Amino acid sequence: QPGVCWVAALGLVLLAATPLAGPVSLEAGTAAQSLTKSTVYAFIGIVVVAAGVWAQPGAFMRVTSSRVLRHLGHLSYSIFCLHLIVLALLIKWMDYELFSGRFATMWLITVAVTVVLAEVTYWFVERPAMSFRGRRPDPASGSSDNAHHATADTAKTAT
Repeated sequence: QPGVCWVAALGLVLLAATPLAGPVSLEAGTAAQSLTKSTVYAFIGIVVVAAGVWAQPGAFMRVTSSRVLRHLGHLSYSIFCLHLIVLALLIKWMDYELFSGRFATMWLITVAVTVVLAEVTYWFVERPAMSFRGRRPDPASGSSDNAHHATADTAKTAT
C-alpha cells in the first residue's frame, strides 16, 4: 500500500533528523555516522519508489500519472545534474549568506532556473542522445549501425 510506504518514509526522515543517525547540525560526522545517514536515505528512496510500484488504481495513481508529474519525471535527471551548479552560481551572484532569512527566495529562484535549464537540456541533449540507444560502433566498417549492415550483408550473400 502506498500509504504504508509514505508513513515508513516519513518515519525514516524523522530518524535521519535525530542524533541516532549522526550529527543534526552542519558539522561533519564520523565515517560510521555518514554511512548510517546514507543508508537511511537509501531506504527512504527505496520506500518512496515502492509506493509507486505497488500503487493500486486510485487517487495516488491519478496524481502521480498526471502530465505535469510525468514530464518532471522526464526532466528529473537533468534537474539532478544541474541543481547544485545553479545553486552554487546563484549563491555567488546574489551574494547569498547562509541563514540570512532568504531561504524561500533562494529556493524559488533555484527551482525555477533549474527547471528551465533542465527543459533545455532534456530537449537538446538527452532526447538527441536517446536516438543513439542500442547503436554500437563497428570498428571494421566505421559505422555505428551494426544491425542494418549485418542485415544488408546477409541479404547480399543469400541472393
